[in-house]
Amino acid sequence: MIKEDIINYWLKSALLDWERVESMYINNDIVGSLFFVHLSLEKILKAHWVKHNTKDIPPKTHNLSILYIQCNLDLIKDDVLFLEGVNAFNLEARYPDYKFSLYKFYTKENTKEIIIQAKKILQCLQEKLH
Repeated sequence: MIKEDIINYWLKSALLDWERVESMYINNDIVGSLFFVHLSLEKILKAHWVKHNTKDIPPKTHNLSILYIQCNLDLIKDDVLFLEGVNAFNLEARYPDYKFSLYKFYTKENTKEIIIQAKKILQCLQEKLH
C-alpha cells in the first residue's frame, strides 16, 4: 500500500465510526456514542499522523493528545483541550464501573453538545488532510 492508501484507510474508518456515533446517539446509547466519538477522532488523527510522519504505521496509542502533538497540526486551543477531554471516553468506557458512572453524568442534551463540537473538529481535520 502506498501512503495515500493508508491515509484513506484511516479516514474512511473514522467516517464509518462517525456514522456509529450518530446512530447510537439517536438510539439513546449515550456512552456508546461517546466511545465512538473518541474512536472517530483517534482514527482521523492517525490519518494525519501517517501524512505528517515518515513511517506509515501510527503509534499504538489511543491518546488523542499524543497523536495531535505528533501530527504538527494547528487547531485552536479550545479544540486541543476538547481532544484532551475526549480521552476520557476511550478505555475507561470499557470498564463497567466507570461506564455506569458515565450514564449518570452524560445526558442526551450534554452529549449532543459534545457530538456537535467533535463533528466540527472531525470536519476540520478532514479538510486539512487534502
